[in-house]
Amino acid sequence: MAVIAIRVDASPEIGLGNAARMAVLGRALRERADEVVFVTSRAASAEPFLRERGARRTIILEDPEEEADAVLDVGPAVVVMDVGNTTHERMLPFKEAECAVVTFDDLGDGRYLADLVVDANLTTRTNPEKMVTGTRYLLGLDYVILSPEITAVAPRRRVRELQSVLLAFGGSDPAGITIEAIKALDAFDSDVDLMVVVGPAFKKEEELNRVLLKTSREFRILDRPLHLGKAFASADVAVVSGGITLCEAAFLGVPAVVLSQSDVQARNVTPFRQAGAVIDLGVGTRENVRKLPGILKELADKERREGMAEKIRELVDGEGLDRIVTEIRELIGF
Repeated sequence: MAVIAIRVDASPEIGLGNAARMAVLGRALRERADEVVFVTSRAASAEPFLRERGARRTIILEDPEEEADAVLDVGPAVVVMDVGNTTHERMLPFKEAECAVVTFDDLGDGRYLADLVVDANLTTRTNPEKMVTGTRYLLGLDYVILSPEITAVAPRRRVRELQSVLLAFGGSDPAGITIEAIKALDAFDSDVDLMVVVGPAFKKEEELNRVLLKTSREFRILDRPLHLGKAFASADVAVVSGGITLCEAAFLGVPAVVLSQSDVQARNVTPFRQAGAVIDLGVGTRENVRKLPGILKELADKERREGMAEKIRELVDGEGLDRIVTEIRELIGF
């Protein structure tokens, strides 16, 4: 049994994807740990989001310079970092304290002090290794973390006529794709049910409501759902950004159209595009979003969606969480 410290932030600007996967990982690790402690900064606090998803203890970091002290004060056997690229100096205190260190999606030099680097967006071919160290790399879509609420939903095996489309652009949608998609689809001449997810950190409610009041067709708003299991179960197509929601669609076998939040996220769609599993419209600019009505008309073709569904199901098997938990447990033998 051990204490595990998880360092993660969230905000409308950086999104909620990291906090969402750390909440899932924390729940899984807590089954075999004395305590899982989250550490999040005051400026980009994930505390409300984590608490809503079962976090029992969260430390608010007032000063970024105090990060190492705040993490080490809880006496962790394992430090999990999900804060993007790290430096050697940032990671060194944890190694000097003889903690096992795990870092996610980290291309900084600090990754070479970690015991495990987890990055579902890289492969052995694309993974940069500037130094030869004892670091182990868990790479590719086999290491995508999905919530139990998603993996409990039976993947769809039969494709029906196009009846329902899910639009979900992450917990905060920093690029504002949701509003542009509603504008683009207002004149979509179809009886298809359009479900629009408003994430928990979405900050443009007033603008969204103004746009909805002017629409001539109905959009079904799903306001801050804890998970999208039921929504995916009823969707024939998902229009999503290139993050965790795309991986959820893949596991559940839902054909997807992708509008990414950024150039970085767009690059992460590459394995899905190369497999012919998605229609990739690139970054969610207004010009690209306006292509949605035509794309959805094309996807009324049942045979085309059947082909996409078959390919996308092969990419994400839903076992990533178990694989990562097993690797972390083996680090310290618990």
